[in-house]
Amino acid sequence: MHSIHSGDRPDLQVLLMLDSDECELVFTEISQLVLRSNKQNYDWKKLNRLCKDGFDTRIRELFKEKNVETNEAKCLMNELLQIPFIGVQVISNQILVFGIDFFNNSFFRSFKICKYTIPLRISNRKVVEDFLKNSLKVKYYLEEVFNKLVEIRNRIDYLSNRIENERPGSSMSLSTTY
Repeated sequence: MHSIHSGDRPDLQVLLMLDSDECELVFTEISQLVLRSNKQNYDWKKLNRLCKDGFDTRIRELFKEKNVETNEAKCLMNELLQIPFIGVQVISNQILVFGIDFFNNSFFRSFKICKYTIPLRISNRKVVEDFLKNSLKVKYYLEEVFNKLVEIRNRIDYLSNRIENERPGSSMSLSTTY
């Protein structure tokens, strides 16, 4: 992960390996059962910052060496901005799953995907069923996001490469004699 300093790394991240490229998709922060007073707010801000920063990294990595001035490339960039980064915040025994995308190419928005409880004590079968059902909902949502990203990445591969300037850049040299 090139854009994150070691102290700012998430507790867990999910990377999608596309050939030799790594695409960040999910960032997770996990707290202890007993929280510090500001930990929940700090982790929320951290996850949102990681997700927002991820958009620049994703576009830079997927479009490197591609001609980004074409209409097709600009459309693909816009589609890529609609694919959310996923944040997962585990607070005590609660799991909050949310997404961040660039809503209508206007502003970043954060939206709740799912919130559910980790059954620390199994009191009945329904508690476990609810946990598993919610976990499967998240799994299917992530698979859908991953598939969209792979489809766009495949279309990016067909873009033309960046054309280097035919004209050499200007240069200057100084020489002195003693």
